[in-house]
Amino acid sequence: SIVERMRFHGICIDHDRLRTIREDLVGKREVLMKRITDRLGAVNTNSPKQLGDALVEKLKVKLPKTKTGQYSTNVSDLTMLAPSYPVVQDILDFRAVDKTITTYIDAVLTKVDQEGRIHPSYDLMSAATGRLASHDPNIQSTPIGPPYGDMIRSTFIAPPKAVLLAFDYSQQELRIL
Repeated sequence: SIVERMRFHGICIDHDRLRTIREDLVGKREVLMKRITDRLGAVNTNSPKQLGDALVEKLKVKLPKTKTGQYSTNVSDLTMLAPSYPVVQDILDFRAVDKTITTYIDAVLTKVDQEGRIHPSYDLMSAATGRLASHDPNIQSTPIGPPYGDMIRSTFIAPPKAVLLAFDYSQQELRIL
């Protein structure tokens, strides 16, 4: 079938460019972590409790509490505080860079074969909408647009004498009807 051939042939990746993007983002992540640490001390940015406590104790930030009594460090609450507290914007930026590295770049880099291709699995039945879904790695979840999505997507390349096409499912069902 076409889906089996897609998996067999895979998708070419500009491995060197993706590694360079990763190195740049790792450097950016380290700079952000140093700025956060300089302002808040040694804090685990992945621990909502530690982060919330540090923001309230060191900066006297007013954070709402969750149902469990911890300070909320979710994106929407931190985004509202970012204009008044530069370190909060650093935390948001750190999270975005870290997620890009771990969720999108590393997921692809670990799957690149000797020919410079990844071979995602495709499922026709797993998505509730009946659309084709990819996994291992899930290339469909790669962000679109700035700041990092366009950089990552630019590393998906066509092999020589071929063209890489991207299709948008936007309202496909309505158009068919």
